[in-house]
Amino acid sequence: MTMCAGGSVDALIRSTPNRSLDETWISYICKKVLQGLDYLQELNVIHHDLKGANIMLTSTARVKIIDFGLATIGPISTSNAGTRCWMAPEVHACFTRSVHYNYKVDVWSLGITAIEMAEYNPPHIKLRGAELSERIMNGPAPALKEDIWSNKFHRFINKCLQKDPAKRPFAKELLLNRFITYNRDEDEVQYSIAEHIHKGNANDSYSLQSKSNYWEIFNVYVVIQGFRYLRIPILITIQKIRDFSEFSFSGVISFFLITNGFSSNQFYFKL
Repeated sequence: MTMCAGGSVDALIRSTPNRSLDETWISYICKKVLQGLDYLQELNVIHHDLKGANIMLTSTARVKIIDFGLATIGPISTSNAGTRCWMAPEVHACFTRSVHYNYKVDVWSLGITAIEMAEYNPPHIKLRGAELSERIMNGPAPALKEDIWSNKFHRFINKCLQKDPAKRPFAKELLLNRFITYNRDEDEVQYSIAEHIHKGNANDSYSLQSKSNYWEIFNVYVVIQGFRYLRIPILITIQKIRDFSEFSFSGVISFFLITNGFSSNQFYFKL
């Protein structure tokens, strides 16, 4: 398991003076996330909770998607799980009726995360509950507030945040989008992010040893039908995300076991 010493994208945003990432950084991170989403689609996995707090960076600025605790297996889902501001309209619709949707909900979440990287907060951050669902389902699609961003970036957001899922591209299609392909010197962008991670900003509000992230080894005993205990030492990240702590390991192991041929009723967890 890779140690993500660079922290979350959420922390990276907060470490910048204006709480806004450079457009080339956003393009780089979006490209890597799209590659991850395309791979998950090949495995028939919908993540359901893509956001800045669930995208991690290594010390060399490699990008990793984490927290599969809400993920579902299969090309279609009716789950209403996720973090509401990042959820697609069709997921919000599941609060009141059964709606079938596919992997494209994660593309919507990436579009919202791209706005988060540019503006720190996702759209509609002050709305709650039914009012938030109503705005996302029936209001205009979110967009970047400022005109400081390139047309390529505005068009990319527009593609990700198509309210009609039939018009929203899959991750593989978005990998060909000009906003993703125009970063010609990807190594240089990756290096600049890694350099920022190592240096921190001027007031030292962020460092690689951030108090908001720490790691522990847990011995997780996975009980699998027809097998003896499997003792799995696993590295768990416990992150303080803004004003609350969240911690999940069962989803990661479930994802590993299910994708290796076990069904969900064949195992349970014991610390």
